[in-house]
Amino acid sequence: MAVEIAIIVTDAPPLITLAAARSLDYLLYPSLPVIIPDAVFHEATHASGKLGAQEILAWYRAHTDQVRVEPTDIFGEEIVLRETLPGRKPTRDIGERAAIEIIRNYPLADGARALLLSDDSDAVRAVIEQAHRGEAPKR
Repeated sequence: MAVEIAIIVTDAPPLITLAAARSLDYLLYPSLPVIIPDAVFHEATHASGKLGAQEILAWYRAHTDQVRVEPTDIFGEEIVLRETLPGRKPTRDIGERAAIEIIRNYPLADGARALLLSDDSDAVRAVIEQAHRGEAPKR
């Protein structure tokens, strides 16, 4: 029985590090779909002068057949709050929360798996545990 696998990027630092090293293509070597939550993509690319931002944008545009920026309700709500309340601090761990939403809602087939790419083992553990239990993200 074949097992399908997707790579889900759960936070921005791995993308930024790979971009700074000009090594984003390593994510494509396994020939697996790469899914980036919108909040993670925004964090990594919203400031055009930020380390790796331009490289990530160019890489994404060049590989839309394999790389998807997946929209999430949690980030959509965050954008509304930012527009409604100027000067409001961004919600903490928004990328991880968006990843939890994707993991819960991503239509994995029977036997399919997701490989999480993160630089924070505590965040990955929380994502896995909360998604497995079906809990709402902690605020």
